Amino acid sequence: MDHPDRTSRTQQPDPLRWYAGLPCLVAALVVAVVFIVSWPNLPDPMAVHFDEAGNVNRSSSPAELLLISEMTLLGLGLGVSRSAVRGSLALRTLYATSAAAAVSLGYLFTMLALVNADASTADEARMPLWHLPVAAGLTAAAIFGAHVLTRREHPDGTDRPTASGSMGRRRGSR
Repeated sequence: MDHPDRTSRTQQPDPLRWYAGLPCLVAALVVAVVFIVSWPNLPDPMAVHFDEAGNVNRSSSPAELLLISEMTLLGLGLGVSRSAVRGSLALRTLYATSAAAAVSLGYLFTMLALVNADASTADEARMPLWHLPVAAGLTAAAIFGAHVLTRREHPDGTDRPTASGSMGRRRGSR
Protein backbone atom coordinates (compact mmCIF):
# COMPACT_ATOMS: atom_id res chain seq x y z
CA MET A 1 0.00 0.00 0.00
CA ASP A 2 1.35 3.38 -0.98
CA HIS A 3 1.43 5.90 1.89
CA PRO A 4 1.42 9.59 1.05
CA ASP A 5 4.27 11.73 2.31
CA ARG A 6 2.82 13.28 5.45
CA THR A 7 5.65 15.76 5.85
CA SER A 8 4.58 17.61 2.74
CA ARG A 9 1.25 18.48 4.40
CA THR A 10 2.82 19.62 7.64
CA GLN A 11 2.89 23.36 7.90
CA GLN A 12 6.18 24.69 9.20
CA PRO A 13 5.76 26.87 12.28
CA ASP A 14 6.43 30.57 12.07
CA PRO A 15 10.05 31.11 13.17
CA LEU A 16 8.93 34.03 15.33
CA ARG A 17 6.99 31.60 17.53
CA TRP A 18 10.29 30.50 19.11
CA TYR A 19 10.66 34.01 20.52
CA ALA A 20 7.72 33.48 22.89
CA GLY A 21 10.12 32.22 25.54
CA LEU A 22 12.66 34.99 24.99
CA PRO A 23 11.60 37.13 28.00
CA CYS A 24 12.35 34.22 30.35
CA LEU A 25 15.72 33.65 28.73
CA VAL A 26 16.60 37.35 29.04
CA ALA A 27 15.51 37.31 32.70
CA ALA A 28 17.75 34.27 33.29
CA LEU A 29 20.67 36.20 31.80
CA VAL A 30 19.97 39.27 33.95
CA VAL A 31 19.67 37.19 37.13
CA ALA A 32 22.93 35.39 36.30
CA VAL A 33 24.75 38.71 35.74
CA VAL A 34 23.43 40.14 39.03
CA PHE A 35 24.53 37.00 40.88
CA ILE A 36 27.99 37.04 39.28
CA VAL A 37 28.52 40.72 40.07
CA SER A 38 27.21 40.28 43.64
CA TRP A 39 28.97 36.95 44.28
CA PRO A 40 31.89 38.33 46.35
CA ASN A 41 29.44 40.08 48.69
CA LEU A 42 26.95 37.21 49.13
CA PRO A 43 27.02 35.44 52.49
CA ASP A 44 27.20 31.66 52.56
CA PRO A 45 24.57 30.57 53.48
CA MET A 46 22.33 33.34 52.20
CA ALA A 47 18.71 34.11 53.04
CA VAL A 48 16.24 32.62 50.55
CA HIS A 49 12.86 32.82 52.32
CA PHE A 50 11.35 35.46 54.58
CA ASP A 51 8.33 35.67 56.89
CA GLU A 52 5.66 38.37 56.76
CA ALA A 53 7.85 40.72 58.81
CA GLY A 54 10.77 40.35 56.39
CA ASN A 55 12.84 38.16 58.71
CA VAL A 56 14.80 35.19 57.43
CA ASN A 57 13.24 31.76 57.97
CA ARG A 58 15.23 29.71 55.43
CA SER A 59 18.75 29.95 54.08
CA SER A 60 20.72 28.20 51.35
CA SER A 61 24.02 28.45 49.51
CA PRO A 62 24.33 31.06 46.76
CA ALA A 63 25.18 28.35 44.23
CA GLU A 64 21.96 26.47 45.03
CA LEU A 65 19.83 29.58 44.65
CA LEU A 66 21.55 30.52 41.39
CA LEU A 67 21.02 27.00 40.03
CA ILE A 68 17.34 26.94 41.03
CA SER A 69 16.65 30.40 39.60
CA GLU A 70 18.39 29.65 36.31
CA MET A 71 16.73 26.26 35.89
CA THR A 72 13.32 27.78 36.65
CA LEU A 73 13.63 30.65 34.18
CA LEU A 74 15.29 28.60 31.43
CA GLY A 75 12.76 25.78 31.85
CA LEU A 76 9.85 28.19 31.63
CA GLY A 77 11.34 29.89 28.58
CA LEU A 78 11.91 26.63 26.75
CA GLY A 79 8.48 25.31 27.74
CA VAL A 80 6.72 28.43 26.50
CA SER A 81 8.71 28.35 23.25
CA ARG A 82 7.81 24.70 22.70
CA SER A 83 4.13 25.42 23.36
CA ALA A 84 4.26 28.31 20.91
CA VAL A 85 5.77 26.17 18.16
CA ARG A 86 3.23 23.39 18.77
CA GLY A 87 0.38 25.88 18.64
CA SER A 88 -1.18 24.53 21.83
CA LEU A 89 -2.19 28.00 23.05
CA ALA A 90 -2.75 31.36 21.44
CA LEU A 91 0.54 33.12 20.77
CA ARG A 92 -0.56 36.26 22.61
CA THR A 93 -1.27 34.18 25.70
CA LEU A 94 2.16 32.59 25.54
CA TYR A 95 3.91 35.93 25.12
CA ALA A 96 1.97 37.29 28.10
CA THR A 97 2.81 34.19 30.17
CA SER A 98 6.49 34.44 29.32
CA ALA A 99 6.63 38.16 30.06
CA ALA A 100 4.77 37.72 33.36
CA ALA A 101 7.02 34.89 34.53
CA ALA A 102 10.17 36.69 33.44
CA VAL A 103 9.28 39.95 35.16
CA SER A 104 7.94 38.52 38.41
CA LEU A 105 10.54 35.80 38.95
CA GLY A 106 13.36 37.90 37.52
CA TYR A 107 12.52 40.76 39.88
CA LEU A 108 12.24 38.53 42.95
CA PHE A 109 15.42 36.52 42.23
CA THR A 110 17.35 39.73 41.53
CA MET A 111 16.09 41.42 44.69
CA LEU A 112 16.97 38.31 46.68
CA ALA A 113 20.56 38.54 45.50
CA LEU A 114 20.72 42.28 46.17
CA VAL A 115 19.30 42.15 49.71
CA ASN A 116 21.78 39.40 50.55
CA ALA A 117 24.69 41.34 49.06
CA ASP A 118 24.08 44.08 51.62
CA ALA A 119 24.20 41.64 54.56
CA SER A 120 27.26 40.05 56.11
CA THR A 121 25.26 37.00 57.29
CA ALA A 122 21.98 35.44 56.24
CA ASP A 123 20.28 36.52 59.48
CA GLU A 124 21.00 40.17 58.74
CA ALA A 125 19.25 40.14 55.36
CA ARG A 126 15.80 41.75 55.22
CA MET A 127 13.34 41.62 52.36
CA PRO A 128 10.21 43.64 53.15
CA LEU A 129 6.86 42.30 52.07
CA TRP A 130 6.29 45.28 49.76
CA HIS A 131 8.44 43.52 47.15
CA LEU A 132 5.54 41.14 46.43
CA PRO A 133 3.03 43.85 45.38
CA VAL A 134 5.79 45.48 43.33
CA ALA A 135 6.37 42.15 41.55
CA ALA A 136 2.60 41.77 41.03
CA GLY A 137 2.34 45.28 39.57
CA LEU A 138 5.27 44.67 37.24
CA THR A 139 3.66 41.38 36.21
CA ALA A 140 0.39 43.12 35.36
CA ALA A 141 2.28 45.73 33.33
CA ALA A 142 4.18 42.97 31.49
CA ILE A 143 0.95 41.14 30.63
CA PHE A 144 -0.65 44.36 29.40
CA GLY A 145 2.45 45.23 27.38
CA ALA A 146 2.59 41.77 25.79
CA HIS A 147 -1.05 42.00 24.73
CA VAL A 148 -0.60 45.51 23.33
CA LEU A 149 2.59 44.66 21.43
CA THR A 150 1.46 41.35 19.93
CA ARG A 151 -1.02 41.01 17.14
CA ARG A 152 -3.97 38.69 16.99
CA GLU A 153 -3.33 35.46 15.14
CA HIS A 154 -6.56 35.25 13.17
CA PRO A 155 -8.06 37.75 10.75
CA ASP A 156 -11.58 37.11 12.09
CA GLY A 157 -10.59 38.91 15.31
CA THR A 158 -10.49 35.89 17.60
CA ASP A 159 -7.47 34.97 19.63
CA ARG A 160 -7.58 31.19 19.66
CA PRO A 161 -5.14 28.49 18.59
CA THR A 162 -5.64 26.64 15.37
CA ALA A 163 -6.94 23.08 15.47
CA SER A 164 -4.12 20.59 15.43
CA GLY A 165 -6.05 17.94 13.55
CA SER A 166 -4.79 15.22 15.85
CA MET A 167 -8.12 13.90 17.06
CA GLY A 168 -7.52 10.46 15.57
CA ARG A 169 -9.68 10.83 12.49
CA ARG A 170 -8.34 10.67 8.99
CA ARG A 171 -9.12 13.22 6.37
CA GLY A 172 -12.46 12.62 4.79
CA SER A 173 -13.76 10.37 7.60
CA ARG A 174 -16.84 11.38 9.53
